[in-house]
Amino acid sequence: MTTRRTPFARARRAWSAVWDEPPPADPPLRVWRDWALVGALVPAVVIEGMVRPDLPGRWLQVAAALLLIPTLLWRRTHPLLPVVATTVVTTVVMLVMGRTGDLVTAVFGVVLIYALFRWGSGRNIVVGAGLLAVALGLPWALGHDTGGDALGGASVVAALGATGLAVRFRAAARQRALAQARSQERERIARDMHDVVGHHVSGIAVRAQAGLAQAAARRGRSDGGDGGDPLEAALRVIETEAKDTLVEMRALVRTLREDEPGADGPVTPDPVTPDPVTPDPVTPDPVTPDPVTPDPVTPDPVTPDPVTPGNRPVEHGPQAADVVRLAAGPPSPVIVTVRGEVGGVRADVGAAAYRIAQESVTNARRHAPGRTRVEVALTVGAEVLRLRVWDDGGPPSSPFAPGNGIAGMQVRARELGGDVTAGPEPAGGWAVAAVLPLTGGRS
Repeated sequence: MTTRRTPFARARRAWSAVWDEPPPADPPLRVWRDWALVGALVPAVVIEGMVRPDLPGRWLQVAAALLLIPTLLWRRTHPLLPVVATTVVTTVVMLVMGRTGDLVTAVFGVVLIYALFRWGSGRNIVVGAGLLAVALGLPWALGHDTGGDALGGASVVAALGATGLAVRFRAAARQRALAQARSQERERIARDMHDVVGHHVSGIAVRAQAGLAQAAARRGRSDGGDGGDPLEAALRVIETEAKDTLVEMRALVRTLREDEPGADGPVTPDPVTPDPVTPDPVTPDPVTPDPVTPDPVTPDPVTPDPVTPGNRPVEHGPQAADVVRLAAGPPSPVIVTVRGEVGGVRADVGAAAYRIAQESVTNARRHAPGRTRVEVALTVGAEVLRLRVWDDGGPPSSPFAPGNGIAGMQVRARELGGDVTAGPEPAGGWAVAAVLPLTGGRS
């Protein structure tokens, strides 16, 4: 049975959401522009006081403004404090003069109002908005301002608050998008590692099964026992550990792929059930036939390699050499150049290089206006792999801001101890450059 919320309950819930809203994380610290703003306002206020002798209470207004200007330095880290100080000081000046102040340079107060809504917590915004309402309504109540003046001031405050909230929510949405892009890239890394590690671990399991099958055939046993042979016991431990590793690795990848519950098998599989990746060596196994019967010349169980392309249960992930597959012809050709020994690149480094190149080429095709070609250059050096993707498209129509794809590439590179940089080229076009240690971030 469901209960309907009353209007009072809905209002209380909305109020709690506003009141408990946390401030944006990591507000910018004071930079040189803040000091420059303060340094410019101080002489401007003094000059206005000197050139306007008819200004009522001019030196009182100048003193009040000079007292409030330094609060600009705390507008992002403590946004409520400047608003409280401004409200109190301007109210005192109004009561002393018997009228509202009209110092033009005091317009810097709009910056404090914007900062309150942009950087304040929910509590800061509620308290600050209440103080601003009092500061606007009190002169009207005392007859110092008309209703139109009060309404105009309220409109300015509302516009500044709406602007601050819009910028705040847009920045929050961008941070969520970047976090999601990083999470998705880590998921892709996990899938690539599943392919790479799974291939090698399944190969270990199949080789152990082949050795056990040879040993059993030599003794004429088919019961799956080891007959007390320590070598066979070691092979069974290797086989069991390999199977357990594959099961645990699949569970980890499945956890990272919660948005694709059917992408890697059932959501909650029984790890004891038969697994086509690691067949049970006791049951008939077409993947690992008895190598002793067909090949008496090579009885060594390590020599036969039952892991052939036809029976590998786990496929390779993309490698550095696969970058050549990104090449394309007209009308917008993709030219791929590979230098160095790509065959010796670690699997995880090669997969990262391919994914970064793939994402960069995709971005160039989608977002490079007027491009005529895309160039991909991969160079394998003695210690690092260098990748550069460049297009000759026109300059970007807006200032450069890293997108979600670039954030994902940076996550992938930094997981391996490397880095990715991206930005417009001085001569035109766009370039993505990646440097990846061949050790994969391990010494």
